[in-house]
Amino acid sequence: MGSHQREFDRVSLLENTRETAEAEYAKNPLDADLEEALVINPTKHDTLWSLGNAHISQGLLIPDPNESKVYFSKASQYFQQAVDRDPCNELYQKSLEVAPKLLNCMQTSITMVALLCSSQLELLLLLVLRSD
Repeated sequence: MGSHQREFDRVSLLENTRETAEAEYAKNPLDADLEEALVINPTKHDTLWSLGNAHISQGLLIPDPNESKVYFSKASQYFQQAVDRDPCNELYQKSLEVAPKLLNCMQTSITMVALLCSSQLELLLLLVLRSD
């Protein structure tokens, strides 16, 4: 089989997979399972890296540090698997390195916002009490 045929088959498979996923998502958008992508090829390093990114994105959307930590942990696991499959890929290595730092930054930011809100609330209470 020639390289053009293999490329055509690969693109056809990807398009078919995309269309199937789109149809399933249209039926029930709340039932998305990221790990289903690994059914096709569980050792594909770029899929593992993409799943890591998806978990990072999900973790960033969740303000509860304990809940978001689960997503960051999964992301780190996927990044590690991607690095294991393609150790020379600098992007995978950097993603693995940055994931825990990003969680720490997010948790610090949440703490700072909470402190800022608390300080503003105290100031507002003082202003209200003085106006009485």
